[in-house]
Amino acid sequence: MKEKPFISIIIPAYNAETTLKRCVRSVLIQDYEEYEIIVVDDGSKDETSAICDWYEKKYKAVQVIHSENKGVSSARNLGLEKAMGDYILFLDADDQLVSDALNTLAAHTANAEWIIGNYFLVEEEKNRRIAHQMYFNEGVHEGKWNELPELASNRLFHFIWGKLYDRHIIQQFQLRFNENMSYGEDILFNTYYYTHIKHFVALNTAVYAYSCHLTTGLSNQPQLDEWKTQKRICQEIQRVLQKEDEMSADIKARMNHFYYAQCIASVERAVCEGNKQEVKRICHSRFFRELLEKEKQLKQICGIDYFLLKRNKGSFYCWLHSVYVKFKNLKELRSR
Repeated sequence: MKEKPFISIIIPAYNAETTLKRCVRSVLIQDYEEYEIIVVDDGSKDETSAICDWYEKKYKAVQVIHSENKGVSSARNLGLEKAMGDYILFLDADDQLVSDALNTLAAHTANAEWIIGNYFLVEEEKNRRIAHQMYFNEGVHEGKWNELPELASNRLFHFIWGKLYDRHIIQQFQLRFNENMSYGEDILFNTYYYTHIKHFVALNTAVYAYSCHLTTGLSNQPQLDEWKTQKRICQEIQRVLQKEDEMSADIKARMNHFYYAQCIASVERAVCEGNKQEVKRICHSRFFRELLEKEKQLKQICGIDYFLLKRNKGSFYCWLHSVYVKFKNLKELRSR
């Protein structure tokens, strides 16, 4: 019988005094013994440092790294340098593992190099859990390019938590988080990792409880220029994938649509914030216009959407779509 893999659980923490205890406890109560916990205190100014030291003194499985404040990517990279496990699991300080999460994930390591677990969204103020709907077939998948567009469109690809990563692959190819980014670093890391694996497993079972509306996690720090970062993410993914000769024209077209959808999301958020200058800046950017033209060539955008966005009518485009969604929902309610 194959021994259970040793798992390194990396927890970056910044001013997490109100949530760190429950986070670490969610690991300690797992019915799984082959693990180490590496907590990286990223220069916290509250009691986080003292809490870390208490756990390190009390539990042999807990190691603590104290560093100056450099952000979540730096904290995770420090954890990777320290890790000794066969697999890596990332856990944010304001989140928790679901009971039996480690057993659930570890059970599939013989079949793949990447185990992707599902998650619950926890709304703290309302004290309720909402199960995330995974729009991906459960089971073992070959890490080929035809899987990438669907995987990239799935919300699970955008985060690094709740998954097992083969540490030997990370070390062999020197994969690290971009320390100049505080937003979008997860999807870039996942893209780099995906190019080096042969198989991955997707699980519908929730292994992770993601807390919403809290401000103690490193990933919740404000993002000053979302559009600039979003564009950078898309361009970097394009750069990585352009090197791959195996990608068909259809897959490249579907990935283009993914980039386009990410940019549209930035437009919609700017509209919601009432930032007309930002909407104008995005719609006038060369990168967005190139994506828009490709969408037209590939016939993945309707005429009126193209017309509005081409003429910098992003606000009206968003309003029109909101009306359409409301009308569609009303129609569905009446048909029941």
